[in-house]
Amino acid sequence: MRKLIFSALLLSTVALFSCKKKPHSLVESNVFTVSNWTGGGDGFSAMVIVDFVTKEVHDNGVVMCYLKDNADWVALPLTMSNGTNSWTSHYLFSTFIGGVEFVFYDDDGITPNPGTQQFKIVAISAAGMAQNPNVNLNDYEQVRQTFDLD
Repeated sequence: MRKLIFSALLLSTVALFSCKKKPHSLVESNVFTVSNWTGGGDGFSAMVIVDFVTKEVHDNGVVMCYLKDNADWVALPLTMSNGTNSWTSHYLFSTFIGGVEFVFYDDDGITPNPGTQQFKIVAISAAGMAQNPNVNLNDYEQVRQTFDLD
């Protein structure tokens, strides 16, 4: 009986220490569809409630936002030219404890409503950044691979 208990204990100890801890506790992310823009020709803004933008992450970690562009996620802030001698569009964001505010505007002062947009919000704890100091936050694919995101 002792041999059986010892074997079970040894097996569970080996299983416990052979498991690799995934960094999910260090980072949280989700996709948000935004269509509730308010504003006018000078620009539009929209707020999103994000429960994983905690005080700790807001004050000591990193919050990154990415705009869905076809099949890619593009890091914000983002500035895009709409052609030669044309206007320039900007997507920005700011964070607050419990959420994110997105801003969209054109330089020409006649900004159209951006319509429905998808954003991926990624919150990384200070510990997550300390363990991965060289991750390029402007490259979503690198962020995805480093933190094992979906």
